[in-house]
Amino acid sequence: MFNLEEIKERAETNSFKRGLELHLKGHVSNLSIDGRMVKATVVGQQKYQVSLVQNDGPILNHCTCPASQYQNFCKHCVAVALSVEGGIPENNSKTDNVKKASNSNNKNVKVEKDDKAERLLAFLKEKPAHELADLLMGYIENDKQEWKKWQLKLEIGQSNLSLGDIKKMITKALPLKSIWKYREVASYFDQAENLFEEIFQAINGQNIQTQWKLTLHAIERLNKALERVDDSGGYRFALENMLCEKLVTSFNQQDWTDELKAQWLLKHMHNSNLDLFPRVPEDFTPTQAVEQRLLELCHEELISLSQKRPKKQDDLFTWQWQLRSHAEPLIQQAINDNNWREQCHLLGITAHQNHDFIKISQICLDNNDPFDAEDWLIKAQKYSHTDVEKRQCGQHKIKVLIALDKNTEAWQTAWTLFTEKPSFRGFKSLKKLEQDIGQYETELSQKVEALLIKTSQPASSANKKVSFISPFLVDDILDFYLDQKKLTEARQWAKQHKVSHTSLIELANQIIGSHPTESVEFYHRVLKDIISRANNDAYQEATNLMIKLETLLTENHSEETLFQQLVQTITKESKQKRNLMALVKTHFAHCL
Repeated sequence: MFNLEEIKERAETNSFKRGLELHLKGHVSNLSIDGRMVKATVVGQQKYQVSLVQNDGPILNHCTCPASQYQNFCKHCVAVALSVEGGIPENNSKTDNVKKASNSNNKNVKVEKDDKAERLLAFLKEKPAHELADLLMGYIENDKQEWKKWQLKLEIGQSNLSLGDIKKMITKALPLKSIWKYREVASYFDQAENLFEEIFQAINGQNIQTQWKLTLHAIERLNKALERVDDSGGYRFALENMLCEKLVTSFNQQDWTDELKAQWLLKHMHNSNLDLFPRVPEDFTPTQAVEQRLLELCHEELISLSQKRPKKQDDLFTWQWQLRSHAEPLIQQAINDNNWREQCHLLGITAHQNHDFIKISQICLDNNDPFDAEDWLIKAQKYSHTDVEKRQCGQHKIKVLIALDKNTEAWQTAWTLFTEKPSFRGFKSLKKLEQDIGQYETELSQKVEALLIKTSQPASSANKKVSFISPFLVDDILDFYLDQKKLTEARQWAKQHKVSHTSLIELANQIIGSHPTESVEFYHRVLKDIISRANNDAYQEATNLMIKLETLLTENHSEETLFQQLVQTITKESKQKRNLMALVKTHFAHCL
């Protein structure tokens, strides 16, 4: 059913080997085949759900393990594929096997696999112990990972391990090495994961307090190792997931008081010393009593911090970060309780920039309290220093004034903002504001046009006598003319200025029926710019644009010679661009 050569090629070498081990050790269970789909559970430190689908193309695979996020074919998928291949009789065709397995609810696959396993086990039991030991020893000596793993088994099995002994094992499993090559990084974490399967057995044999200390130590060691190992490929995800799950499990098993648990969660809520750590408190699923006490502690710490604003500028960022960290769970609780006033109060404690206060003001507006919204806007204005920040406050002020039924002031504010920085987008905002407040400014379009034209006048440099004009305003004026259907003005403006491709094509499309020659000229301007990029993507883009133009000209019953002349002109201008010429000959041979 599955092509093992494909699996070997797609899986990392270590993943294939580990998958084979899982298969041979019988870690694959609940195997089922439905047509071309296979589903199974693979049991390791956790249970992972695997699904494989044999389509006409490559095998589609999915696994719930963390490693599947970055590996093409993880060890659990390998194990399931090998289990299927080991369970299907070799003398049947693949199609017959799938149908037979599906029709009998996969009983044949399981029975055949169990039968082979029983016969192999009976065969091995008949072998002398020394022969089996020699066989196993040979297997172990030829594999560095297995050698380390069995040495670890020996150490665990023959010793009454102390906390220090297991810490040494963790240190050996995660040596501090500078590794950058991704294959070496993958091998490093694959070996570590392999060794931790044994280390976890040693940890689980300790009392719960020792388990807790050892798991914390392992997480700290992993973080330290990652200071030198470049794991941008995410090969540590499986081990990280196992350690974090173990830490959460150990936490929930502690016989600490609710107060102690809440204190620990508060201390580690934003663990800045460790990059890899379970989310606090979400991942720890504290009881309601612990969660409530944690919120109380956060509130106490937040109030205390808010009264200790640092005098040194260097300490200000840390102080602000601490405020937000302790306010976060309280804000989330306020949101869950639909207590927007408490949410605003908490956000106000942590606010230190103009957009923080604007956010609070918006919450007040959303809850129909424009008076509080106005108060928070005033605070935002006090924290606005740059032109951008002042404009943000001005734009929000319009919303507040409308909510206060001060429509005239809202319009005056909007018009002031527009005159300070005219743009087509600003014009559209003014039009929308007119609709929102139900008041319409007389001769608005004429005023906007005059202002846009005035602002777009070139400014001359006194020293170099060089004139310049904002390319954004050039496009804005053309877009304004197109929006107002002033096509004569738009055509004249486009002839005199360099405008964007998008705006120029929009103009060309609108006048193609009335002024086809000008339309083709505008298309030609755009095509020349695109072709000048001199790459295959640009040539294809130009070809697509020419196809579109030919279609529009045909629909508008324009003369065929217009398009033919364009194609011939482009051919003459770009005859040395062979890839472009090949596309032209393919699509427009009738014009040559």
